[in-house]
Amino acid sequence: MARHLIPTTKGIASDIADPSATELGYDRVPLHAAHSLRTFLRMLDGELPRVTQPLLLLRSPQDHVVPPADSARILGRVSSLDVTEILLEQSYHVATLDYDAERIFQESTAFIGRLAPGAVNEPGLGKEGTTTGG
Repeated sequence: MARHLIPTTKGIASDIADPSATELGYDRVPLHAAHSLRTFLRMLDGELPRVTQPLLLLRSPQDHVVPPADSARILGRVSSLDVTEILLEQSYHVATLDYDAERIFQESTAFIGRLAPGAVNEPGLGKEGTTTGG
């Protein structure tokens, strides 16, 4: 079976400002995956007004994969009254592997802690909220 791929100039992996960090990824996007993503995004767009939960949106203005208009569209369509947008000025798309990684962890922990006091910094929880130990 032939695999249909969309060639890209750089691929979508490693959109990272920090030259010492890398992300594994393909240099091409499979057509089936690209089509599936487009279908999903059309469905998602119609569902955004149903989002009423608190929302934390972290984004980089220098993202070379997702355009800023996508974040603006999400913020403009959700029905959440509690919305926090944070700009990650030092990172690109893969911000969790980039210069702003620690800030992402801190902001996420603070957001969860504000909504569910006691849910973070509990004994036995690791940095990413996973149980440590056996």
